[in-house]
Amino acid sequence: MLHTDKGERHIANYTGGALSVCPFYIHEAKLSISCEGPDESSGMRICFRSVKNKEEWQRTKCFVFDYELHCPLAMALLIHNDCAVARNAACFSGCAKEKRERGNA
Repeated sequence: MLHTDKGERHIANYTGGALSVCPFYIHEAKLSISCEGPDESSGMRICFRSVKNKEEWQRTKCFVFDYELHCPLAMALLIHNDCAVARNAACFSGCAKEKRERGNA
């Protein structure tokens, strides 16, 4: 659930909120889905050209238990979180540990 600076909470206003399994899902609008960002002060929004496109995305990514295998946003957040836990700063350009192992760091 997204908390604003005023302490307000945004709750899903469409059925996606009730059906979403992905822990990064926050809420949706007619043509967009909002998700958590890489840190507490950010978020991400994906926009769609049609309701049908948005519903297909949700059905194949947000509503499935292996969301991290299907959703590029969830996958990126999980990689980022794993790197942050390991104190690697270069998450999106590749884990610093992997760079060291390849001899690139």
